[in-house]
Amino acid sequence: MYRYIFLWIVLSVAVISCYKPPYADCSVRVRNGYDKRLHIINRSSDSLTLKFEDTYPDTILNSVAGEPYFGIPEYIVFPGEDKVWLHRGCWEEYFERNQYGIIQMFVFDIRVLISTDWSTVQAEKRYLKRYQFSLDEIKAMNWEIVYDP
Repeated sequence: MYRYIFLWIVLSVAVISCYKPPYADCSVRVRNGYDKRLHIINRSSDSLTLKFEDTYPDTILNSVAGEPYFGIPEYIVFPGEDKVWLHRGCWEEYFERNQYGIIQMFVFDIRVLISTDWSTVQAEKRYLKRYQFSLDEIKAMNWEIVYDP
């Protein structure tokens, strides 16, 4: 009986020690929570918000996530601020949603979103800037995206 228990423990330890997480750069503490690696640095005098899209090369801003969250302080990057942009799970998973491995980031002026209907913002592409990044590019930038108008 003890021999089977000992064998079960040894096999369990062997199996667990062979496990390799799918994203080595994504720390254990974020796998079941939020990935805190991405920093947005606002070097403008405007308060901004962002919308990430995994629909590259489409730039329609038509994702199921809807319009950007412009009224919640956690989603506003104030002038001169270096803000951690959270993602539930690892950012690598987000890049994998698109067959090209590229995500787009749209930067919006809060004032435009407050004063303009979202359908108009979409139709007229009223964003300040559109970035597109691969995972390797984000890593090369040390997970920092700088908005400098």
